[in-house]
Amino acid sequence: MNHLPLFPTSYENFKLKHYTELINLLPAEAPDEDDIEGKAEVFEIYFKVFTGVDLADADINSSEYVAIMNRINSFGNLPDKPSTKLKLKTEMELTTNEFIEFQSYIKNPLQYLPEILKIYLIDKTIDVNEMSVADAYGCFFLLQKYNKRYLKRFKISLAWKAIKQILLQWFSKRKHR
Repeated sequence: MNHLPLFPTSYENFKLKHYTELINLLPAEAPDEDDIEGKAEVFEIYFKVFTGVDLADADINSSEYVAIMNRINSFGNLPDKPSTKLKLKTEMELTTNEFIEFQSYIKNPLQYLPEILKIYLIDKTIDVNEMSVADAYGCFFLLQKYNKRYLKRFKISLAWKAIKQILLQWFSKRKHR
């Protein structure tokens, strides 16, 4: 059987369910260049995740092995310009329960990517596990932009409050002279 078609060709057809499974199974550190056993273990994990078959039980020849390795190696970097057409809530739009739930997931965000996305997605009918890694990454990029914008407004608001307080104190001192 040709297993290569089961492996994604881009982040657009790389499902989030596979990504989260890989994150939870792969070793924390990538194997060294000369660590053949470590690389073989990583290959076995990828093979199992995308095919559902243990490598030991698969009928795979060396040319297919090399083709699959090349496909796996093509996923070294995430997309440069992430984007998404999905609509997301801002932190200000979260309910109290959603915010508390988010706080419990953020302690280990890679393990809980789908759950975090479910909280922020406006359309609750979307199956986040079937979402592409490109869309998920775009969502997190958009959330980061929302949060930066919110923090900037918050800083400006605090600055205006501080200026107002300083001016009130200054006028109060001048009045009592």
